[in-house]
Amino acid sequence: MRTQNEFHEERDKDLWHTYLQVCENEMYSNGMDAVRRSVQHEAPRFYVSDERAVRVLSWMMNGDERMERMMPKRREMFHEIYRRTMALRAQHPGSSLTELVRRVVCRPAPEYYLTPKSGYMILRQMRRRRRSEKMKQLLVHVKRLQNNLED
Repeated sequence: MRTQNEFHEERDKDLWHTYLQVCENEMYSNGMDAVRRSVQHEAPRFYVSDERAVRVLSWMMNGDERMERMMPKRREMFHEIYRRTMALRAQHPGSSLTELVRRVVCRPAPEYYLTPKSGYMILRQMRRRRRSEKMKQLLVHVKRLQNNLED
């Protein structure tokens, strides 16, 4: 079973690649336009575990009030998973809810289900992380060069 953090890491990397792709293909007057376009872009999957999705879909089927307390984008994502699961159930009536949800969450999602502000924060963090990794690589390279010169 994958942890929530693993889904966040995968989502963040995928969003970063989408952002680079969006920026490469189109010119934007400001960065937030590119971020907005990136979070609205199709995502490679729904970033939620099948276990969590089954639990939430069960709430939806039983009219549980917890859905109302959920953040709007998150609620929108679960409604889309529910819609797709019910369509798949009509095609495969003998399949279990878990089996159907597992198939749905691994398929491409229509968007990342993030607000532009959340997308901006994730991309800013990714940019900092990448910059830090490049600096570490550069320092290792400089140390090797120094060692070679001393030998």
